[in-house]
Amino acid sequence: DFVGYGASTRDVPSFSIKAQARYMLALMDRLGVKRVQIFGYSLGGGVGIYMADMAPDRITSLTLLSSIGVQELELLGDYYLNRGIHGVQLAFIWSLHELTPHFGWLDDVILNIPYARSFYDTNQGPLRGILKRYQNPMLIVHGEGDFQVPPAAAREHYRIVPQSELQWIDGGHDLMWTHVEDLAQVLS
Repeated sequence: DFVGYGASTRDVPSFSIKAQARYMLALMDRLGVKRVQIFGYSLGGGVGIYMADMAPDRITSLTLLSSIGVQELELLGDYYLNRGIHGVQLAFIWSLHELTPHFGWLDDVILNIPYARSFYDTNQGPLRGILKRYQNPMLIVHGEGDFQVPPAAAREHYRIVPQSELQWIDGGHDLMWTHVEDLAQVLS
């Protein structure tokens, strides 16, 4: 789990993808892991992209599944407009969780405060430049019907990273659960 998710700590200054990349690299250090291949799903793809930029000698390849990336293909395409939307989302989720009696029913839902903070704290603006600098192998896998991260994002990532490979699966954003066999075939 990312910091803030599951049973991990929620007492961190930032839930941004850049901060998550720093946390993951610190975990690798603590575990003595020198080099890895990154598989990043959705928001985790942004974390992997930042990790590859922060420690290029430690990341041997990136696989991006339904991954976020370039800012202009996220929501309204503008950092400040998107941050406003994510701020409203965060305020709503915080209010629901903190101001509504829920008797623990909302404690383990996926749309929780760390989830909302992850998007609110994140600036995807630098990702385009990072992708342009990326030199290692990259596999981009995306659902043709993904409504959360538009297929145009995958096409743009593929265009920016000339050594990348792009694979389409006939599905949406939830390929890991709905198209397991197709995904396994693409990854093998």
